[in-house]
Amino acid sequence: MARCNSRSLHILVQLLSVLIPPVSPLSFNFSGNKLGIPNLNYSGDAYFDGSIIQLTKNQVGSSLGSSVGSATYSEPVSLWDKASGTVADFTTNFRFSINSLGQRVSGDGLAFFLSPFPFEEPSNSSGGTLGLFKNLGQSISKNEVVAVEFDSFRNLEYNDSSFNHVGIDIWSIVSKTQVDLNANIRGNVQFIASVSYNAVTQNLSVFLSNASDPRRNWSLFYVVDLRKYLPQNAAIGLSAATGALYETHSIYSWDFISSNSSSQSKKKISNVRSAVGLAVGIGILLCGLGFVCYAVWRKRASGGMEEDEMALELSINDAFERGGGPKKFSFGTCSLTSAMRPSGSYMPVSTF
Repeated sequence: MARCNSRSLHILVQLLSVLIPPVSPLSFNFSGNKLGIPNLNYSGDAYFDGSIIQLTKNQVGSSLGSSVGSATYSEPVSLWDKASGTVADFTTNFRFSINSLGQRVSGDGLAFFLSPFPFEEPSNSSGGTLGLFKNLGQSISKNEVVAVEFDSFRNLEYNDSSFNHVGIDIWSIVSKTQVDLNANIRGNVQFIASVSYNAVTQNLSVFLSNASDPRRNWSLFYVVDLRKYLPQNAAIGLSAATGALYETHSIYSWDFISSNSSSQSKKKISNVRSAVGLAVGIGILLCGLGFVCYAVWRKRASGGMEEDEMALELSINDAFERGGGPKKFSFGTCSLTSAMRPSGSYMPVSTF
């Protein structure tokens, strides 16, 4: 029975490991000097200046136009698992500023993004496509990127609502939803952005606030199943671009945390319960079969002993018949023999 229980437990573990594989959580927090550690990869014009990240060119006096740069985390983020459909929750926060350098109009903005790993910066992606999509002018390019843009220039061809807005982009620079800030995002003021994803509600939400005046804040959200647009393991990063107009894009801190969603949906919970029930049922069945096998073995063993006893009795009877052992006499024979003996004599009588 111990072997049966062990086998049942093994099957249960195997089933659960197949049906509910883990989504590996990730956590990091970069600020100040930590922004320069090897866990961040810089591409294009992005670089670390010793205290902050400059996503685009920042050397005043040089040409700052048509600049593209990004900073990405060096390892992929586990977003979801194909076998179980499990999706990770995540939240990222970063502090940034955009400086128009005194210009009345500047461009183009920055974005937080997720993409296939590793991220490959598209060619000709300066200007309003923010280094994430090819700039095809009036044509709209596609790329497997989910992004939150903090846009500082109104591109009418991309249906931008204003010069200062936040939008959520799914595979296109044309935002699925956007919110006007009614504030100057280009005034070298620090903002704190928070982007979160809830795996249960599939809600991708954005919260932006003025670092020096938190009462000034904006938010928006969009419901999206990230499994349809991103691979299981994705790249995460920050990107910015300038075009004919220019500005600087600075990152002061960046943190990210992901975790397994404890309850993805009622369907997933039901699947887990079904898996456990199936495993327990198989365990009980195996134990039952083991008990039946044991009972059959005992019955056969007991039957063999009875056959041996019967064979022994037949052997003894056969010996009696051949005269090789004590003989069996009927009651009548014993009585007749006693009557023929002289009075007072004793003849032993077999009781076999």
